[in-house]
Amino acid sequence: MTSKNENLNLILVLEQLLRLRSVSAAAERLGRSQPSVSRSLARLRRHYGDELLVKQGRAMIPTPFAESLLQAATPALNAARQVLRARAEFNPQSATTTFRIAASEYAATVLAVPLAVAIRRAAPGCLLRIRPAGLASFDALVRSEVDLLLGPIPPRLSERAKRLVLRPLIQDHFVTVTMDGKPIKDLSDFLDRHHILVTPMGSDDRGAVDHALAALGRERRIAVTCPHFASAFAVLESSPDLVLTLPNRLAGPLRQHPRARVTSPPLDLSGLEPAAAWLPERRTEAAHTWLRARLMEVVQHGAGPISHF
Repeated sequence: MTSKNENLNLILVLEQLLRLRSVSAAAERLGRSQPSVSRSLARLRRHYGDELLVKQGRAMIPTPFAESLLQAATPALNAARQVLRARAEFNPQSATTTFRIAASEYAATVLAVPLAVAIRRAAPGCLLRIRPAGLASFDALVRSEVDLLLGPIPPRLSERAKRLVLRPLIQDHFVTVTMDGKPIKDLSDFLDRHHILVTPMGSDDRGAVDHALAALGRERRIAVTCPHFASAFAVLESSPDLVLTLPNRLAGPLRQHPRARVTSPPLDLSGLEPAAAWLPERRTEAAHTWLRARLMEVVQHGAGPISHF
């Protein structure tokens, strides 16, 4: 290793290699060729006297030494990115910033979609990248791989994720939808039916309804599980004898269906309160401040139309 710039470039290559565990993926992320990244990996291996990444089948796995390097380098790399991002002001009309948001399906529909419209109108040269959120998204936020995380806050966060700024955004409640012309009458009727359960990213086989029923010593019959609400809507339309319970703000498309009947669930369910999360050190960054302000405007304007039954 020679110049300071070259050293920094090699460390950036190492970071992406260890995070993505793929030479081709790291090359794409860095905007470099695969042979160039392979040469950098060879230099890093010679410098540290360690393989850094070893093949296991088709996968590349970081060595313990490489894992320790990544843990040590992350704070410094985040600080460097903060310096590079720092600007006296953010001009949305001329900016070409890429904003990266991880969002749950609910947050993407209710919050990120109107946010995209707001960004497009105010900053036409900017790009908004929305990707699915999951438990790993909190660590991605810590690593500055995303700018904002929108969605429910899990009860257990990693130690690194606990330092994030968390801001509750909106409140919502659940509704129950049927399409067989027979609205749910009571809890007994609810339990006699077969249900659709939406489990985002296959996270769990139990939802808010199941946890509430378990507290009563009861259980419902799940006929179909879906990873997305859009697929659940299609299942419900093709199998109208099923029942779907979902957040009120997502029920808009179903309310337009002539056979849909939307009612309150026949049991007490805790409400939804999705939040935004971000790194505290980005609080004063001009572009990030502008992005958060647009998000707050979306929230203050109701985060899209809400239909009440």
